[in-house]
Amino acid sequence: MSISPDHPLSRLFQQLVERNFSRLLDWSDRPLLQYISQLLTDFTQVRNLYRLRDSRGRALEDVAEMLLEGDILFRATSLEREFEVKRHIGDFTLFMAGLFPEHIQFIRSRRFLLSPDALLDYVKVGREAYRAAAELTPGPHQPIGMVLRQLSDQFELCLFGLHQVRADLDRMQAAGFRRLQQEIWG
Repeated sequence: MSISPDHPLSRLFQQLVERNFSRLLDWSDRPLLQYISQLLTDFTQVRNLYRLRDSRGRALEDVAEMLLEGDILFRATSLEREFEVKRHIGDFTLFMAGLFPEHIQFIRSRRFLLSPDALLDYVKVGREAYRAAAELTPGPHQPIGMVLRQLSDQFELCLFGLHQVRADLDRMQAAGFRRLQQEIWG
């Protein structure tokens, strides 16, 4: 079940994204801002954050696994599947690097030997995943292809905007945000 656009959490993310991206980055691109605020809303439900499954139905939690799953030369069974996985990798890396950069540092430091993501550059992987998804965008989804291209081209600026959203959430001490942090950190 997804969160409706009228839900207070959806409205909160929409306001924070619009304010931070418009004010600090001077962005007024409505489809891009809507995509980012919807991404934040969707990923507050952890099952959406880890919605990718392998052929055995196991949730993919590491970007390294997602990369293999989304490559037509390895595990992707179709270009549609490659598109779906690449888009999710872009979304996942943008979300984690934008709102939870400390989680990436944790992966790189303490779990170095245990995590396949320890050596991944989330920014580079996210930018490249969005670019690949934009190029693979199926015909009926062409408008989303333009948004994905923008996300690829402006990945670092999007991260900056999301860092500002995170700072606002920290200042607000949003209870839902704290619960999400706890679920991600375990």
